[in-house]
Amino acid sequence: MGRIQPAALDDLAVAPEVDGTVFVWHAARVSLPTHRHRELELNLVRRGTGSLLVGEKRYWLRPGVLIWLFPGQDHVLLDPSRDLELWIAVFRPELVERLAASGGRGLLDAADPPGTSSRRVDPAGEVGRRLEALFSEVAEAQGDTEMTNAGLAFLLMRAWSAFHEQGEDTFLGDVHPAVERAAMLIRDRPEVARLGDVATAAGLSAGRLSRLFRQQLGLSPMEFRDRRRVERFLELYGDGARRSVVAAAELAGFGSYAQFLRVFRAVTGNTPRAWVRRPPET
Repeated sequence: MGRIQPAALDDLAVAPEVDGTVFVWHAARVSLPTHRHRELELNLVRRGTGSLLVGEKRYWLRPGVLIWLFPGQDHVLLDPSRDLELWIAVFRPELVERLAASGGRGLLDAADPPGTSSRRVDPAGEVGRRLEALFSEVAEAQGDTEMTNAGLAFLLMRAWSAFHEQGEDTFLGDVHPAVERAAMLIRDRPEVARLGDVATAAGLSAGRLSRLFRQQLGLSPMEFRDRRRVERFLELYGDGARRSVVAAAELAGFGSYAQFLRVFRAVTGNTPRAWVRRPPET
């Protein structure tokens, strides 16, 4: 298990008097940075597909999926479709602790609770529509501290209730511990990850690890590494003010500019220049 990082809300520059934040993340717009943090996180899939590795459990992502990410749960996004779009809510520990103290919500305050942490509600049903509207309303209220905090508390309670009372399981199965170790290693150090080194660290032969990785996660270790290198490039490049494309690609682990271009096109469907110049989405 990796070390829990400093507060995500600090990274997002959320004011200390606000109990959390809600925002939309688009796979086609920006990479989802690798992260761990001390806050409880809740995701709701709006559109698109993919899967999420949470510890040794893999979950299917599709519209209507609610997934809780607890502070003790390391997680890695896998095989996202280009139209994958998520609502993301992050809650301060103080709010979670207060709400977990009553109403049968004790597990909310756990670091790594037992059981599955992902379920699906019908996005076209009443519960799904109400959750979508609630995420939207809390996001729109941001800027008004009192309204935001009240909305975050209600969202947390409503989503927890829907998760337990309405959801259908989206668990895809356990993964081999060596596959989890390999995925975490590649995720954290894509710039240096080589198959032989990853396999040695995971405790399997390169061939055995490759077969298990593809069977259980749907892609090879090196395909996953390439995707993480693209994500790392996007993190390093940012708006281009600090580094050139070539410098960021080199730091992300690409051995040559030609390799970078080939992998970038395969992962994003675009060239780096077209990606940077793409119009903002609404």
